[in-house]
Amino acid sequence: MKLVQTLFQSAVLFSSLMPQLLLSHEQEKKACEQENSCQFANPFPQVVYPPNAHFLASVSALGDWVELRDGSIWEVTNGIIARNWHTSDHLMLTQNDQGLSSYNYQIVNMDTGELIEANFFSLNQKGCNRCIKEISLESSTLKMNDNSSWEVFAEDLDKIADWELSDAIVFGVNGGPKKSVFGALLINPRLGDRVRARQK
Repeated sequence: MKLVQTLFQSAVLFSSLMPQLLLSHEQEKKACEQENSCQFANPFPQVVYPPNAHFLASVSALGDWVELRDGSIWEVTNGIIARNWHTSDHLMLTQNDQGLSSYNYQIVNMDTGELIEANFFSLNQKGCNRCIKEISLESSTLKMNDNSSWEVFAEDLDKIADWELSDAIVFGVNGGPKKSVFGALLINPRLGDRVRARQK
């Protein structure tokens, strides 16, 4: 009986303090927001991937093409391999250095280590989610619709003279010369061109 009375008293005390605790928390939160310095913990922080990170959207029934989540569609070899990939796998798009191959790119699964050779085929009906917003030949800069700016390698600068505003751009990784400085590969599907670049 004494234990029941103690529990009852504790419950009454907690219920009487709860409004004050809630009010104190709300006041602290409001003051924090006014100071624009809130640091409330987020148990599920947003994961931010680099622009050249790709993920699988779909694979054709015959395994002859794959679609990436950015809207680009690629004709591939050994697409049967990609049918075992998962949509959460981290993919990388880079140049194909196999000299005798008719495929210009490789899609590498960074989680499994597998790769398939690929050629750009088309964009889906929604189009690519990154497009050119500004072009500056003077500063060797391309600005995208996500407000990111990219400095183009000087030897590739003549290529972007034919690039146009609103051209869709597919991002890849430069696996060739100057990769340590200009580590990004910007691919223009409309012209079939690609340039080496780095984010400014």
